[in-house]
Amino acid sequence: MTNPRTILPAPEFLVRNGEPQFGVFAAPPRNANIMDARYELRPGLPAPPALKALRLKQWQFYLFTHPRLALGMVIIDLGFCASSFLYVFDRGASKLWPRKRLTLDRGVKLADNLWDGRCVFKQKNYSIEIRNRLEQGTHRIALDLQGGGPRVSGELTVHQNPGGTRPVSVCMPVRPGRFMYSTKQAGTVSGTLSLDGEQILFDPARDTAFMDEHKAFYPRHTYWKWASLAFVDAAGRIVAANMTDNLVKDQHAWNENAILTPDATDLLGPMRFEYDRAAVMKPWRIRDLEGRVQLDFTPLAVKTDDTNAVLIRTDYRQPMGLFNGTLTTSAGEAIAVKDAFGVTEHFDAHY
Repeated sequence: MTNPRTILPAPEFLVRNGEPQFGVFAAPPRNANIMDARYELRPGLPAPPALKALRLKQWQFYLFTHPRLALGMVIIDLGFCASSFLYVFDRGASKLWPRKRLTLDRGVKLADNLWDGRCVFKQKNYSIEIRNRLEQGTHRIALDLQGGGPRVSGELTVHQNPGGTRPVSVCMPVRPGRFMYSTKQAGTVSGTLSLDGEQILFDPARDTAFMDEHKAFYPRHTYWKWASLAFVDAAGRIVAANMTDNLVKDQHAWNENAILTPDATDLLGPMRFEYDRAAVMKPWRIRDLEGRVQLDFTPLAVKTDDTNAVLIRTDYRQPMGLFNGTLTTSAGEAIAVKDAFGVTEHFDAHY
């Protein structure tokens, strides 16, 4: 069954007259002005701006893949605090080096949009800066992290147009009065990463990056299962997939699931994840309800975060590893997935 949803032209503004513009878009909105949305504590009782700012959750995440290593990184603004993590996974040695920072520093910045914006997380011995330049088809990432493992530094450029897939960009209701916006897209990567002085060159003919930009007003209890991967297929084109099962009630109408290629955003229906929540390093099975996603995932390492603080309680697992199986387009093309590196995620939080 072909998914009935229609891909719409990107709106200039994500929010107009206090109302989010719901839909799946051909590109990210020029202005992801989520703070202009009407936000009510209960029907008829608007939240003061300061409380609305505390409830906004936003981040920008990247997963870079290279034959030698994988690099995952994110900058997160939870409203009342900010955090970042970066991990390097040595694929040959099966060694994971994770770093994490949590701060109340309001100087941490998330970009307003993907077209022309800047994300920054800087503390002593920990610096990540992302320059969104989608107008020029690129994102530029500068890193310098010391302590807690090998020094990681360098500059990488993600090429999305040309060189990358089409995006899946969505704005959808989550609960009454709560909604989320996200854009996922894969690109090729160039640049050099220094790992304790070893220079690792990224080749855009081979290496990939998967990006997740996210802004949302979630209910306090939020949960999802997620999987993403990007790889160069047998025909030499970059292919990616985004797959989620979350707290949205009607996932036939509202989801962010898609197969992404340079030519198309091919929408998928609801997804189902089979895995052992108590042992996420066991194999996962990921299927959709239409028979177009047939993926098995073998974890190689896992990034975890169990926080139990006054305002935050999280049960977070992000295994990284290899996908095998097939992705079938709506036109019937079966794309072979063979040892494609990517991540899955189990997230259950009160924040």
